[in-house]
Amino acid sequence: MKFTFKTFLSLIGILAVAFFFTAAKKISPVNDKCPFSGKAVKSDQVATFNVCCSKCAKKVTSDLKGLVKKVKAGNKECPVSKKPAKKKIVVAFCCGNCVDKASS
Repeated sequence: MKFTFKTFLSLIGILAVAFFFTAAKKISPVNDKCPFSGKAVKSDQVATFNVCCSKCAKKVTSDLKGLVKKVKAGNKECPVSKKPAKKKIVVAFCCGNCVDKASS
């Protein structure tokens, strides 16, 4: 295969589009009050928890305080079904201390 400048530009274009779509899928926090303190959350104070499916995601988002007490951020197993976790849930907190509580 002959590698031309046109081929190079096409490859760069494809990579740019792929990067745009992956960057656009940023997950926003599911809460607006800290599960520990009840104060307003800060957008830079987040932790990611994992569940297996949308059904389990609904269950844990309805009881975030129970979630952060039951499992640590970055878990590999769904806290509801005990299946391998595939779906991310981003939980926001009011401060770094609360993020540390959820992560340790």
